[in-house]
Amino acid sequence: MRVTLPLLLLLTACTGRHSPDSGDSAVDSQGDSVADDSTPDSDTQESGDSHGDSQDSGPDCTLADPLGQIGITLQSGDDAAVYYTDGDTPLMADGYQVVLSIKGTTGSGGVPVETPYATAGFGYLQVYVNVPKDRRGAGSRAAVAATARFAAGLEPDAQGCYLADLVSVPVSATPPLVLGHSNGGVLAIATLADATLDMPAISGIVTFETPISAQFVDVELGAVNHQNPLYLPGSCAWDPLSGLECAYSSTPVLGWDPTYQDGGRGPIGAVFFDADGNGTKSVDEYPVFGVGTVVDEPTVAFSPQMTRLIEAQGLEGPTRLDLADADAWWADRDGSRLAVAALENHPGVPLIAIGTLEDHVAGVSDHAHITAEAQIWRDSGSPWVRVNPAPVYMQETAGVGPSWTDNPPNLATFLGNPEVHMEPDEFDTGFAPDQYCAAALIELATRTANGDWSE
Repeated sequence: MRVTLPLLLLLTACTGRHSPDSGDSAVDSQGDSVADDSTPDSDTQESGDSHGDSQDSGPDCTLADPLGQIGITLQSGDDAAVYYTDGDTPLMADGYQVVLSIKGTTGSGGVPVETPYATAGFGYLQVYVNVPKDRRGAGSRAAVAATARFAAGLEPDAQGCYLADLVSVPVSATPPLVLGHSNGGVLAIATLADATLDMPAISGIVTFETPISAQFVDVELGAVNHQNPLYLPGSCAWDPLSGLECAYSSTPVLGWDPTYQDGGRGPIGAVFFDADGNGTKSVDEYPVFGVGTVVDEPTVAFSPQMTRLIEAQGLEGPTRLDLADADAWWADRDGSRLAVAALENHPGVPLIAIGTLEDHVAGVSDHAHITAEAQIWRDSGSPWVRVNPAPVYMQETAGVGPSWTDNPPNLATFLGNPEVHMEPDEFDTGFAPDQYCAAALIELATRTANGDWSE
């Protein structure tokens, strides 16, 4: 039986704030050259039959409530959900643009959608991925690819119903856009990089405050509510093989506090930057927890950079992966190490990386995770990359409001460039991050429809 879930409030925050000293430990730390006017040589062939008409005989593909959420089981056995509103002006000439949405956090879930990202009024519909419990590994990538095939109209669900059979609006044949929130952006890149998967063509990627490398996923460099005083702004550098690496102003002395309590949830222990060298964690000293590698098991992975420090100092600590195993574990979870393969498998995919003045997790003054993502995607071969949507699209989704950023696309240098600006912070201005995401999606869809990839 088709499940129609109740209407949920729109325009809610993409992700929540996090501090390593707050309720969520970093084990689940993420909540979550100038182009010409021609279309990029992109991965945007038409996505196949839209299957708009239900068969005369066969599955019961009863249209769901257009103001609700449609729960779906895919042929792969993965769950997914569709969310849209009826009565919008379609974003594309042939119908609603399809958006594949991937939630943040390093954990699992996503369906049912508790906080649907902005959809109403924008002429697109969203298909949400339900991430399985494998800590964003091969099973998660397979779930993204399976949901993408359904979103693209290439496969029906487990009951034999295609996406266009289940909604009361026309569905565009344009390949889906991908919206990755926080760690969802990393999972999107990892899925595109996995050549073993049957991942369909996509029109582009929008990411919201994505932690592009292991050091950012593990929140080692600083959190929004707790700065790491040893982080060295401007130090991040990218290598296609080893990924993005950021440095400290001096070699940190580390400590281990097995009694440390995170957010009142009991003693979980923490590696910490022992600023005073006394071996005991004080309130101000910065903790790092590692990222859980297996659900319900204690083993964590620190970034290769942090693991080297721990091992060099002979530090006791939590049950963790050694350097060789940590490096292998991050090899298919670190977006900065996967961008080249992603664009080799799906050439020409454009990207908009969204960043605000105060990130929902990362606390680095140079916003290196945002500018590095753009730099890495550009240097890995994408013909069109931008940090934050053009202001005309922000005005369309959020009104005149603050001074929206106007960063040119395709800069030779994003990383370390002081002229690349972040959007006004959503929590200070009252503009939900959904509106930033909607603006970026509309920009990519509009440019795809018009074949306009100018500034």
